Amino acid sequence: MKRMRAELFLDIAWIVLACGYIAMSTQYPPAGRLIPMVVGCAALIAGLFQLMGNFLPKLRFLTHDRKLAQPIKPGPVTPLEDTREMAEVSPRWQWIALIWGAVLIVGLLLFGFVITMPLFFLAYFLVQRRQRSWKLAIGSSIVMGALTYGVFDQVLQMHLYAGVLFS
Repeated sequence: MKRMRAELFLDIAWIVLACGYIAMSTQYPPAGRLIPMVVGCAALIAGLFQLMGNFLPKLRFLTHDRKLAQPIKPGPVTPLEDTREMAEVSPRWQWIALIWGAVLIVGLLLFGFVITMPLFFLAYFLVQRRQRSWKLAIGSSIVMGALTYGVFDQVLQMHLYAGVLFS
């Protein structure tokens, strides 16, 4: 039950931050608010879906941990049994996910979007090599580089943050 409260707190925090991001993006000029609004709305939808996983056991295996999810027994379920059947995510994996997010943010601050996004995807998929192949790592890195530089920077002419080291 303690783990569920921590996950519930994180899910609510995610939704609050997504709403704050959407509210902040409404202050941008019309030409600059499209992408932040899309990202904010996508984050809000993902957060709401994640939050529903705390209350709907049938969604729990999709939102929190597929490997550890237990199948739900047919028939009436008491609230105590319901929480026992929910998958537990180890604190280690939660910290690893938070560290990956922090590395991405630090990379964006230091090196900017054009460099950080492809390198982050390359590093992430190479580290996850048990589940992913090196071909996927290189391919996703190339695609993210093309999207970041080609689409956002060149085609949409969004002035992406260049980072502290390249400003």
